[in-house]
Amino acid sequence: MIRRLKSDVLSELPPKKRSAINLEIAQKDMIDYKQKVEEKAEKMELYGTTAAVKVSRVQQYIKTHLIPTKQKCLIFAHHRVMLNAIEETISSSNCGYIRIDGTTPMETRHEKSINFRNE
Repeated sequence: MIRRLKSDVLSELPPKKRSAINLEIAQKDMIDYKQKVEEKAEKMELYGTTAAVKVSRVQQYIKTHLIPTKQKCLIFAHHRVMLNAIEETISSSNCGYIRIDGTTPMETRHEKSINFRNE
């Protein structure tokens, strides 16, 4: 993993300024906010469903376009249902893979990324 600091890349940028500004929220806006929080929970469920709908197409793409090349690649996905499907597809094709997701302990992430680079 290559990690660069802003100071290493662009020296002509001014330093970052952070300000905390407290604003009063009107009662009507607070009610709207609470409704949107509830809607967001519903949207998150919808996003998960959207990922599930795409699973078979992603699996097909991996089988036909990625696995035959036998080259290393990085695959990013947001939802676990998609990550699980990708993992299932790759493992059933007897290809090596390394999975790093939100459940991967911090202690093993670095080791896994080194293994990926060195394989």
